[in-house]
Amino acid sequence: MTDCQSLFEKAVKKFFKTNNFERVKVREMFAKAAEVMEREGLFYRKDSRGKPRNFRPWKGDYLAFFYDSFMNYVVFPKKFGASRERHEAILRKELQCFEGQTVLDVGAGSGAAANVLPSNISYWGVDISPRLLQRGKARFAARGFSRCGFFVASAEDLPFGDHVFSLCLCALSLNFFPDISRVFQEIRRVLQEGGTFFCVVPVTDRQVRKSVIRGTLHSEGELKILCEGEGFSFRPLEHENGVLLYFEARTKG
Repeated sequence: MTDCQSLFEKAVKKFFKTNNFERVKVREMFAKAAEVMEREGLFYRKDSRGKPRNFRPWKGDYLAFFYDSFMNYVVFPKKFGASRERHEAILRKELQCFEGQTVLDVGAGSGAAANVLPSNISYWGVDISPRLLQRGKARFAARGFSRCGFFVASAEDLPFGDHVFSLCLCALSLNFFPDISRVFQEIRRVLQEGGTFFCVVPVTDRQVRKSVIRGTLHSEGELKILCEGEGFSFRPLEHENGVLLYFEARTKG
């Protein structure tokens, strides 16, 4: 093992101090451990100069402090025509069965998943915005999560090894990814056989308001085709909440 790998494993184990994590080999969890570094509590891949690899800033970086208020008072009621309270109630109900599991949150943002996930999971949040992830890290700590890490990375190139997670959550982010097929491939790769991909996304089928929703929207039928094309089953859930579709996709053996 190289010195770099040894230092990286020590940094990771700061987040995972229970026996549950010690049974997971760090080098198996991460695709290329020697290319990963930690800075200010966040993990990064290294660029060619050995510096943290960052991404082009987006609006979330500049509005990180106001992000949650913007979601609560603008996006949910005015863009989605939806209730934030109902949204979180749905997620709590659907995700409570994943207690003690290893969970990946793609497009983790400011850590809203801390409000709905069981606190005894092993959690990794991925986003391209360091500022939002710092807010997410603080939120998860405040909610009593003891085994969580945060990685500045793209959903189209996840830094984890194969078949690591039992659940991948993607809530209100899928429409922002440029290459959804690639995202599905990466999620399929890092999920265990029989693992669950749980997604919440605005869809064109339910868009009755004239308000503009940013990103690329798809219909439920298009998402079904994309999921099944990448080796998932597809099951829409019978929850009504404005423009939002809640669906579950499972990996096939």
